[in-house]
Amino acid sequence: MSDEHVVFASAVEAMGKILAASPATYEAATKLGFNFKKPESAYQRKTWEQLLPFASQGLFPKVSRAEALRSLGCLTVEHYGTGLVGSALFALLKLIGPMRAIHRTRRNFRTSNNYTECRITERSPREVLLWMNEIEFAEYTAGVLEAGIAAAGAKNVRVALQGVEGDGTNFLVTWD
Repeated sequence: MSDEHVVFASAVEAMGKILAASPATYEAATKLGFNFKKPESAYQRKTWEQLLPFASQGLFPKVSRAEALRSLGCLTVEHYGTGLVGSALFALLKLIGPMRAIHRTRRNFRTSNNYTECRITERSPREVLLWMNEIEFAEYTAGVLEAGIAAAGAKNVRVALQGVEGDGTNFLVTWD
């Protein structure tokens, strides 16, 4: 198997649905090489990472880069849940609940890419320190985590960046 990091079509389809709200951003994103109507089976991670800041600023031009990326992460999960793979995943998340969903973070992210790694440290029944191999777009990942854990039934989910450790970022995840 190749060591190339890729993002799968399901994530690209979700992004296409999100960008449809901004026709200019959608059209410009196709120039980055994305076919949202008929996505390829996988896109290189570096191509996906060109899309994230572009899409977030296109959709949320009046907020900071960090806030735009976090908002895009939340929207990504919402739209991902409307697709075939995402709807099946969301049904499972609701059944197993927030903590077990967190323990499936790597598997859950791996439905949209082949490179996510994580480490989980439970601090209490509703608090987890989660390390993930993401640094540059940690705010986007925080938004994905926030919306994903909420989809598993957690209330008032909070995801705070706790700093870089090695080649990843620590996220403090809490909920009521």
